[in-house]
Parts: sequence; C-alpha cells; structure tokens
Amino acid sequence: MLANEEIGNLTKTDYGQKNVIADKNKYQRTKAYRQIANFFMRSYTTTTGEKFYTWKQKTKDHLHKQKIMRRSFEHYNKRYLEAVQRVFLKFLSDERKKERLAEIKATQI
Repeated sequence: MLANEEIGNLTKTDYGQKNVIADKNKYQRTKAYRQIANFFMRSYTTTTGEKFYTWKQKTKDHLHKQKIMRRSFEHYNKRYLEAVQRVFLKFLSDERKKERLAEIKATQI
C-alpha cells in the first residue's frame, strides 16, 4: 500500500512538473512569437516611415521646383513681353513719325 501511495505521489509530481514545463514552454513560445512580431513590425514601420518621409520630401521639393519655375517664367514673360511691347510701340511711333514727315513734305511741295 505504501509503495502504491509513493508511486501515486511520484506520478502526481511528474504530471505536475510536466504541466509546469508545458506552461513554461507555452509562455516562452508566445513570448518568442510576440518578440518576432514586434521585431518585424518595428522593422516594417521604420522602413515604411523612411520611405514615406523620402516620398514626402521629394514631393515637397518637386512642388517647390514647380513654383520657382512658374515664378521664373512669369517674370521672364512679363519682362520680355514689356521689352517686345516697347519695341513694337517704338516701331509704330517711328512709322507714324515717317508718315507725318512725308505728309509735311507733300504739303510743302
């Protein structure tokens, strides 16, 4: 009877130890999965964040370049348009002056 009780106690402690070991393994497995998932998530968000920042910076630079080019074109168009306009006005005034001088000469004769 005593031997049976000892065997029963050993079986209980062995079963209890196996349960403790299984619980520890389960905890360590979930902890390992969590650590791996955190690592991949951190890596993903870091690289994604860097790519997003790079894209945002390139977009900002592109828009800035567009604004500068637009302002430059507007400036040059305005400046050279005024210059060309002055040339045409000078040409017209010279032609009117020639016509008036021609009319004066025609009336003097």
